[in-house]
Amino acid sequence: MEIKAVSRRILKECDYLGKLMLSKKESSILAPPPCIIFAPTDKDGRLGYYDGEQNAIVLSEDFLYAEEKSEEEATFLHELAHAIDYKKRGYSRHDEYFRALCLSIGVPSGFEKAKVRTNHEKREKARNKVAKLIRLSSSPFENESTEALKMAQRLMAEYGIKEEKDAEVKLYSAEIDSKTRFYFHEKIFVSIITRLSGVLILREKRGTQASLNAYGTIEQVEFAYETYLFLHKALKDAYKREKDGSIDYFSYAAGLSSKLYERIEKEGDGEVSKALSVINEDNRRKFKEIFTSSRISGRRTKTSFQSMSAYERGSIASRSISIPKDGKVIKIKKIENKK
Repeated sequence: MEIKAVSRRILKECDYLGKLMLSKKESSILAPPPCIIFAPTDKDGRLGYYDGEQNAIVLSEDFLYAEEKSEEEATFLHELAHAIDYKKRGYSRHDEYFRALCLSIGVPSGFEKAKVRTNHEKREKARNKVAKLIRLSSSPFENESTEALKMAQRLMAEYGIKEEKDAEVKLYSAEIDSKTRFYFHEKIFVSIITRLSGVLILREKRGTQASLNAYGTIEQVEFAYETYLFLHKALKDAYKREKDGSIDYFSYAAGLSSKLYERIEKEGDGEVSKALSVINEDNRRKFKEIFTSSRISGRRTKTSFQSMSAYERGSIASRSISIPKDGKVIKIKKIENKK
């Protein structure tokens, strides 16, 4: 599962890098060309990697705030070389052949090596220092406030840090499932996750495949992904415990998911639910601002049940399932590891 950052700036940056890729004649063998993803980094500060399974070049979102773009372009070309190498040989290593390929597409010297990294911790320390200096800049002592502001501005320029008021609208996104058809119980699971976290989950079509994509904070999309997996596992485990294995699975799943949703509506704190609805609407608004041409539509569709008895048994089984709470899910590795 890949968490990625989305904003209008990122869409523009992906377009620019896509054109840079097409300008390299060696990339003509890439069909389809790899998609470009900006993702959050962990403390190891890795700049990027090429994911052969997803056919994606993943770059650190820290690049977006840097004034100088040469490092971003160099890293992108390094990962593009991996994509081309992977296509030609079926694998890619930092060997002599790879270094020659880097040279042919214009990867700057030093960026053909493995594990090129940036100091993520250093940037975080700078961000914290900037926050303190901005607070000091409101000091009643003129010299102190002026010097604090100057130092803050120097650090902001060096590390590409922007003031909160100037920050652009940005969301994080993760694909939580992809298939040709989603069933009624899976749509209910989406409603459950939204109720628990306020995340915005949209069903988006790509050719014959449809995907469920979660939009929100990093924590929200992590929670959405893990909880969706949890609900599927809880459903399958409950179904396996049934003595009669011949009962209709989808009717059973519809009963179990519907009852879980009712429990959340009944047992939930009204004030918390209201707050999560506000968060969901805020994520929806941000999505519309970023993807200005996209339409948002989402509703649960009714379904007919082949077996009402299976539906009832699913409803009863839902009582044994503990509804997950936000903050009690396994945190997902971000850019340093791919799943």
